[in-house]
Amino acid sequence: MTVNLKLLTGEKDTAEGYPLSFVISHQGKKKKYQVGRCKKEHFIADEGIISRRHPDYDILYPIISKIKIAADKLVKSRETDIEKVYRLLFKQQSSVETFKEFCDGLIASMESAAEKFEKAKDYVNANKKRGNIRVYKEGLSQLENFRSGVRLADIDYRLLMEFRDHKFAIGNKKSTVSHYLRTLRALYNKAVKTYGMDDKKPFEGVFKGLTVRGSQTRKKIAGADTVRQIENLVHDYESMHRWTDLWLLQFYLGGADLINVYYLKHSDIKNGRVYFNRVKGNSATMVDLKLHPKAQAIIDKYAEPGEYLFPWRKDNEGYKTFRRAMGRKLVLIQKRHGIALEGAGGNLGIKMARHTFGNIAKQLFIEEDLLRELMGHERDGVDTYYKDRYPEAVRDAALFKVIG
Repeated sequence: MTVNLKLLTGEKDTAEGYPLSFVISHQGKKKKYQVGRCKKEHFIADEGIISRRHPDYDILYPIISKIKIAADKLVKSRETDIEKVYRLLFKQQSSVETFKEFCDGLIASMESAAEKFEKAKDYVNANKKRGNIRVYKEGLSQLENFRSGVRLADIDYRLLMEFRDHKFAIGNKKSTVSHYLRTLRALYNKAVKTYGMDDKKPFEGVFKGLTVRGSQTRKKIAGADTVRQIENLVHDYESMHRWTDLWLLQFYLGGADLINVYYLKHSDIKNGRVYFNRVKGNSATMVDLKLHPKAQAIIDKYAEPGEYLFPWRKDNEGYKTFRRAMGRKLVLIQKRHGIALEGAGGNLGIKMARHTFGNIAKQLFIEEDLLRELMGHERDGVDTYYKDRYPEAVRDAALFKVIG
């Protein structure tokens, strides 16, 4: 008897790929169990495993590994009943497992992945993973504090509305309640994929009345005049320039996330261009940008010899400390220099560099697909593979137009 994980490329292909299934074979008989879907480029056929680039790696890898171990034991025991092996390997757990038990298992696999990334000095992926872990833990703790021991099968509209009402009753704002619910929805969707559960769509209608209007989000965007003001700031202390310089560098690099700027390497810069992967979840989009003279000036100002451009600590705790400090300093600088933001105001924040770049680009009527390439937004489905990239000269001109 054999039990192997296979990518069934002979079956229907979808936006998520081909069926990823365990195939049990014995004396001409076969039985298969689908654990998910996978694209060809995310399946390592020689090893019978998915790559880390699979969008659902955190969910599928622990499940696949667990099944492989159990299957190996059954094969070595010389079991010959395919139906029995199938039942033992693929019994349904969703009806008895609590939501916390599922989430704890998922978080444990994510923590293991983060540790492996750190050992490989892939700090960008490690910190992204740990950031997701913190969000998941917080969302889970909120539900557990409200009602512990909830089973996966018990998550429904009524429970979620009771949770929502409870959060409002203790003084949480709309944005906070929406954040908790979105986190729980993400975890629930992972459980649905993990166990092949029927999606009861319990979150339908739960977000009604929680949507933040566009006019309310404008307070999180700095206008072009504000960017120019930040460029021309003269600080009381030279060390304060670091914080606004880094914010501006994010803006100059297409609204790059701080984590991508922080971990830039000398090898990422070639022939006046910068290349980096904007990691989102388990996928990554390559960003290729021409360095504007303003960006090059900041890089030259802080770059030091070594693997990385900038000298600041690269371990997880070092990055978190730097990010917290930058957040505090930006607010302090905003107050000292009277930096005004669009709309209803708000604090100058790290993520605002990205929102600002996108907003200014839209005001300049930069095409949406072109803006995606500049900002490293991943396209969905077939569009990712078949849509031609804009010529380099067109992308460079658009980038410089926004910066200018």
